[in-house]
Amino acid sequence: MMPQKITQYIIYGVVISVGLISVALGLDDITLGIHSRNSTSTDVFFAFFTHWGEWPIISIAILTALWKYGWKNGLFWGIAFAAEGLIITGLKLLFNKPRPVERLTDFIRQIDGVELAHWKSFPSGHTAAVFFGTLMLIKFNRESRINYPVIGFILLIAAFLVGYSRIYLGQHHIEDVVVGSLLGLWLFQLSEIILNQRTSAKNEKT
Repeated sequence: MMPQKITQYIIYGVVISVGLISVALGLDDITLGIHSRNSTSTDVFFAFFTHWGEWPIISIAILTALWKYGWKNGLFWGIAFAAEGLIITGLKLLFNKPRPVERLTDFIRQIDGVELAHWKSFPSGHTAAVFFGTLMLIKFNRESRINYPVIGFILLIAAFLVGYSRIYLGQHHIEDVVVGSLLGLWLFQLSEIILNQRTSAKNEKT
């Protein structure tokens, strides 16, 4: 199983590389390049798969925490996930950045079954949530008596696909997704630090 830190370094490397390449080539050009490379099958797939970054990953991560660690640590991770959502929502309200359909109106196509949002584009909430939840599940799997390396790999690929889907569907710009993924990673790391400090303080008392 990949150590947790290596997994996080991989995310950093991929996301920062994508961000730098996007800046070099032009952010809007990358956004439109991803959005314009489409087919009927990928439309259906990404319109469905993008929802993995919503309640499915949130519910599975929190329920797994409750099952594995009991109600106290499970509650901690539930609160941490809620705090992540509140922070992302606050940033969306603060920046209120226009979505691609507002900024790139002539180039964004309507995909069947997808309702395009118009504002609060930055950062991507789906991407932040899916990376936060993915790192939770990878951590839980790594700390299990029997862990499966393939689970972490599949979860990581799924997280990147959700980020890609947000651009493909015309819901976000590339920069929204890059920053959203980094925020999900940073907020997970912060939560892990807080939990470790609480655990250490508790052990010192006993």
